[in-house]
Amino acid sequence: VRLPAAAAAATRTFRKSYSSKELEPLWGAMLKCYGSEERALAAVQANPQVINPSYSFPNTMIESKRVLRAAMSEAEALEVMRLNPAVLQCGPSLEVLGAAEIKAVATARSLGTRLLPPSLRVPALALVLAALGYVLSQSQNADAAAAVDALKPLLGAGLASIFAFVLYGAANAGRSAKRAEEK
Repeated sequence: VRLPAAAAAATRTFRKSYSSKELEPLWGAMLKCYGSEERALAAVQANPQVINPSYSFPNTMIESKRVLRAAMSEAEALEVMRLNPAVLQCGPSLEVLGAAEIKAVATARSLGTRLLPPSLRVPALALVLAALGYVLSQSQNADAAAAVDALKPLLGAGLASIFAFVLYGAANAGRSAKRAEEK
């Protein structure tokens, strides 16, 4: 299967250059998973790393799609793959998650991608880490009390939501693994 020019253009963002021979098996797996060149190309443009041979493998992609289909309908699987093309890099590890968890992660990832363009992701992360560091280092400083008091609830809400999401995922992963063992 030949790699289309638009997909090849997306690979120019990779740190390493790959030959067509290395990229085309991944493109073939994308076509098999997405069922159309249009959907596969949209996924590559949304997340070029899905066809990066350093991170993706055709068999893993196909296995990921199989696991998705075991957990949900074809339409739901295609929607999850549209929201989060990187789900195809997960392989059998998806089996411990239920459909709801997979959809929630895909939705969260898509939302994050839409809200933060690539050029702002690293600065946004740096800003959050700097704010966290400031709060931790200045919590006893009376002169910085107003800034610390303003940042604490924002950081607390953000970190609490991440913690809650992780707990929810862990609890449901445990239930999903138990269901898988029962089968």
